[in-house]
Order: sequence, then C-alpha cells, then structure tokens
Amino acid sequence: MVRQIKQLDHLVPAQQKHEAGNKVWRTHVLEEFRRHRHIADKAQASAKLQEARDYAFLVSSIQEHKELLLSYNIGIDREEVQRKSVENIARRVGLGVPTNFADRL
Repeated sequence: MVRQIKQLDHLVPAQQKHEAGNKVWRTHVLEEFRRHRHIADKAQASAKLQEARDYAFLVSSIQEHKELLLSYNIGIDREEVQRKSVENIARRVGLGVPTNFADRL
C-alpha cells in the first residue's frame, strides 16, 4: 500500500505539470488506484504499479518530445513557441498569462 501511495504521489504531479487543466485524466488515475488498492496478489500489484510508472514516463517523454520539436522550430511559428514558453514559465511560478481580447475572437 505504501508503494502505491508513493507511486500515486509521483504520477499525479507529473500529469499536472504536463497536462494542466485536464481533470479527466487525473480522475481516471485516481479511480484506477482506488479500484486496485486491495489487490492481494503481489505480482499483479507490482504489474499495476509498473504500468503507472510507465505511463508517468510516457507523459513526461511526450512533453519533452513536443518541447524539442518546438525548439527545433519544425513547422511552428516562432511567436507560438515564445507564447508557449512564457505560459510554461508563468505556470512554474504559479501565475497565469492574461489573454488579450483579440485572442478570444
């Protein structure tokens, strides 16, 4: 049970860092952990924990891949790259980037 809680503590922040605002994924992860919390078979419990670790790694890797593609400027407007960079920095310090009225149209 302690390993499950530690893995959940690692998985949820990874998701929040890379997919901020996506409550569906967070809800799904919590439901899966709650549903499988009383697994008696240690091999099956280990397999579920490994699956959670793999998924956290996948989420992080996909985000890093996206950032690399943006940094190489492959088919992306430079202003879009700068805007995303500012949004990421603001999110890291707990702020949000204000939206312009023109952006809402």
